[in-house]
Amino acid sequence: EIIMKNMHNDLGIIYESIEKVENILIIKEQLDAIKMGQEIMMKQHEIQAMQI
Repeated sequence: EIIMKNMHNDLGIIYESIEKVENILIIKEQLDAIKMGQEIMMKQHEIQAMQI
């Protein structure tokens, strides 16, 4: 009974940890996308500056 309860708690902690890691990965993807967007904008500004 106690062992099963401990295992259940451990699984809960593991699942919570996995969720946190998944959330971190999602945030990282979003930050990467923002960074790419910024780089594209910088390139567009450079191209516009060259055209003037």
